[in-house]
Amino acid sequence: MEPPYGSSGAADCARMRMDNGFEVFHVRDPRFASAAARVLVRTGSVHEGAMCGCGVSHFAEHMAFAGAGGRGPEGVSAGAAAIGAGLNAYTSHDRTVYSADCPAGSLGKSLRLLSEMLFEPDFPEGRFLAERDVILREIDMCADDADERVCDNLFSSMYVSSPLRYPVIGLRGMFGGVRPGDLRGYFSGRYCAQNMCLRAAKPRNCRSRAP
Repeated sequence: MEPPYGSSGAADCARMRMDNGFEVFHVRDPRFASAAARVLVRTGSVHEGAMCGCGVSHFAEHMAFAGAGGRGPEGVSAGAAAIGAGLNAYTSHDRTVYSADCPAGSLGKSLRLLSEMLFEPDFPEGRFLAERDVILREIDMCADDADERVCDNLFSSMYVSSPLRYPVIGLRGMFGGVRPGDLRGYFSGRYCAQNMCLRAAKPRNCRSRAP
């Protein structure tokens, strides 16, 4: 583990690298009224390999919210509500970012919830088709959006042989071929400690409850 690099101004800042490659950036500032965490996973649509164009990165992001840590299909949202945390995420070409905004005293429990989503996803079979239908509707909405279509056409023309030519959400025809095993394989291969970094911020004098 690398030691913290010190403090700057009114905020205490620390940077650590765990032995498994996981990076942590921690900020404590007396001006903060609440806490926040962002976990960046260095994986996106350009890392899909043979499945490039299927949107499996975005699909995996959806499924991380569909159950984790043995909590059941609604356990992630219920767990977040119980501690007053707001969870969100987005997928891009080269990264997937998960966020939690919460009361300062709930940061530890929020980090535990994020950890379960990223390292212990349930991938319940019953939610696969439901989330698949949600994303199919999103794909259709993007197809009806003029700005999205211009952007997709631009990228497909600029990046003829690059994975960047595909929309992050995937092409409808290719997305339909994604199976539960594809999601599990992608997740286990890309969601590893050395591919992640955490940014956490909270008030300086607040102690988070233990996870």
